[in-house]
Amino acid sequence: MTFPTKVSVVWALAHTDALFAGKRGLKPTLHRLLSETSTIDSPRLGMIEPKHVEVQNGMSTRRHKAREVALQMLFQKDLNPDVAPDLIREQIQEALKDEQLGRFAWSLFAGVTESRAVIDEKIEAVASHWSVSRMPTTDRNAIRLGAFELLFTDTPPRVAIDEALELAKSFGSANSSAFVNGVLDRLIPKEKRTPVEEQPAES
Repeated sequence: MTFPTKVSVVWALAHTDALFAGKRGLKPTLHRLLSETSTIDSPRLGMIEPKHVEVQNGMSTRRHKAREVALQMLFQKDLNPDVAPDLIREQIQEALKDEQLGRFAWSLFAGVTESRAVIDEKIEAVASHWSVSRMPTTDRNAIRLGAFELLFTDTPPRVAIDEALELAKSFGSANSSAFVNGVLDRLIPKEKRTPVEEQPAES
């Protein structure tokens, strides 16, 4: 069975469960499905290695990779809300291999998914003239991921924001990082703010 060179990501992801349940050889990866389409707002969000993310060392680099995978899974969930959690887990495991990083990526994905209503409400409260539904898919999920780390984890605010900015630079448009930065800066909880962060950035 072959697939057309141009295929709608919405169609592809909606049928991923069926494809995964098929015979050997009928299991295209998310990378292939995303890279073969021109109908989404971020054609770079497949299972690819961003070329311009500066290589760091140790756990920092590895956790960044886990955040990339979490973003990719959130993107998939956004386009196909009915995607099975077990499929997400499988794709995380295939992408990361490392059990510890897989658990970290899953905790980010699950945390954002479970808290999405609260996160989206807080995003809309600080994103002037923007509803979450109108934001580009990549941008809103990078913001959701950063917001979850800011609001519900012990990740230092600058780390959470910087990581979200790197994801936006890698997978979003030329304007994504500035937009993501402006929104997330306003979401830093008061108790986590340093004197330098007292004045929110403009979005």
